[in-house]
Amino acid sequence: MGQWGFVFLAYGIVWGAILLYVVLLKRRIHKAAAMETPHTGREAHGHEA
Repeated sequence: MGQWGFVFLAYGIVWGAILLYVVLLKRRIHKAAAMETPHTGREAHGHEA
């Protein structure tokens, strides 16, 4: 593998890690939103009463 081979390999690894991080972050956000939705509904009702 020449110099450019290592450059492209590093480039691919970095972009792969970024994409994996974004996908996992989206899953966390959706999980947190799903768990928080009923909880915020109860809190909103409790504050109104």
